[in-house]
Amino acid sequence: MKKSRVVGGLITLSVVVTALAAVSGAGAFNGPSNNGGIGYGAIGLDSASNMSVGSGTIAAGTKFSIYGSTTNNTAYALKVLQSNGGPIIYARNDGVVSIGTTTVSATNTLYVASNIYVGGTISGNYQGLVSAGNVTGGVFNSSSANFAFPGNLGINTSSQVGLPNALSVYGSTTITGVVYAGGGYYDNGNQGVDRSCNGNQYLATTTVSGGIITGGTCVNLGAGGGGSIATSSLIIGNYTKFTGTSTIGASLVYETGTTVSLSSTAGLAVGTTTSQSAGNGMFVGNIGIGASPSTARLVVAGNGTGVTLIGDIYGSGNYAGISLNGSTGAGNYNFLSSAADSALYINRPTGNNIVFAMNNSTQMILTSNGYLGIGTTTPSTYLSVGNATSATVAVFGGGSGKITAGTVDPVYTIDGKTYATYLPGMVGVKEEVTGIMELGPVPGRVGVYSKSIDFAALPAGSDLWLFAKATVLKKNFGRMAVLLTPEFDGRVWYEKNAADSVLTIYGRPAEATDVPTVSYRLTAPRFDEASWPNTAPASEGSGLVVPKDQ
Repeated sequence: MKKSRVVGGLITLSVVVTALAAVSGAGAFNGPSNNGGIGYGAIGLDSASNMSVGSGTIAAGTKFSIYGSTTNNTAYALKVLQSNGGPIIYARNDGVVSIGTTTVSATNTLYVASNIYVGGTISGNYQGLVSAGNVTGGVFNSSSANFAFPGNLGINTSSQVGLPNALSVYGSTTITGVVYAGGGYYDNGNQGVDRSCNGNQYLATTTVSGGIITGGTCVNLGAGGGGSIATSSLIIGNYTKFTGTSTIGASLVYETGTTVSLSSTAGLAVGTTTSQSAGNGMFVGNIGIGASPSTARLVVAGNGTGVTLIGDIYGSGNYAGISLNGSTGAGNYNFLSSAADSALYINRPTGNNIVFAMNNSTQMILTSNGYLGIGTTTPSTYLSVGNATSATVAVFGGGSGKITAGTVDPVYTIDGKTYATYLPGMVGVKEEVTGIMELGPVPGRVGVYSKSIDFAALPAGSDLWLFAKATVLKKNFGRMAVLLTPEFDGRVWYEKNAADSVLTIYGRPAEATDVPTVSYRLTAPRFDEASWPNTAPASEGSGLVVPKDQ
């Protein structure tokens, strides 16, 4: 039974094939209902002959619309099959399409089982293999993207077999501005033959100009001398090898590695034709680092306007020097020496100081007028040591050395005025001690008083104890001079007991007194007096010149 009707310009067809229902599993077609285009399995057709399947709603401007059964990505909106049921086109409900396969990709919208021919341009991302023969010439059109080749890349070769390194360049041509990086190999096209650079692979007509060759690169220049490393090349190599007898001209060559084999310039050779052996270098002319090299062999810019000059600073006499003040004047160097005059000269320009500092704190200064200050920044004499707050300011000879001076003057400031006080001189090296003692009455001797000093029983550290130790008084007791001064009218005397190291001082006042007091001064040779004779060596200068007797 067939019905047809026109509703609002939309023609709907309802076909009920009841005979097919009797066929078990046969593709029965049910619907649509009288309301055309509504319900399961609907087919729609409008007056413009646009058709839809799966919905009575026809997509605007679309000739044939197919609506998915669900939004489930495991179901399909369309399957186009071969006569044997094999896949031609599958369209899944989530928009993934496969051609020639039932396999769909989890990451790609279109999955094609076989080859694709594209007559135009592919835009967007592409995953898969493209035969190199199908890639035409062109430019990688991306200024910001990087390109990676997971395998080796050969240039100027028609074979991809046996490429020895990540980048292999072949041919006898002029190479300009090429970078040969670690493990690179450069030969004359003999693929797979003698990669050790020791055989017959020569670049007989090749010139490398303006290129960079580095790290493990093999460059054969040719036995006949036809190849060369030309001007303006930079060669930096760890185990970089050069063979042949061709030249390396006016290039920067830095070479290391135990397997280097060079027959021409192998070291740093810039601006010279003199060959340098491996590991050596030579640069003819001046070098400037951050500054113009016009004033010295090496000019290095410092902070701000600071400049360091190294080389022919002094200007004469075959000297080499360093100037930290930016001047090459003969008197403006800071450090200077030469092969003929191996003395080290430390200099500063006229009117300036030499300052020795630690952590920017001055420790010693030599002023422009020749005054040396140690521990002071304002020396007022040729040698100023320490300042008013210092304790021990100088130690000579570990504390046992000799100071030669004509006059020693401890200066005192009293009420703002300075006064000189001079230390007395003494012939011979001696020690002295002074003191005051009170005498006591001597039993059995009327009017006689005494006091004994037992040098063997003195408290350690006392003046008399130290005097006895410094003079080895036990041995020099008989050489000890004793000066006594009574503080009373009367007489004083002493007695020495060398065996017991006892000095007894006596006094007899002319008149009775309560406590007679005596001042004493003891002098004895110092323990090392023999080391200091009365004659001085000429190296100590003339000292004080005594005029001849008149």
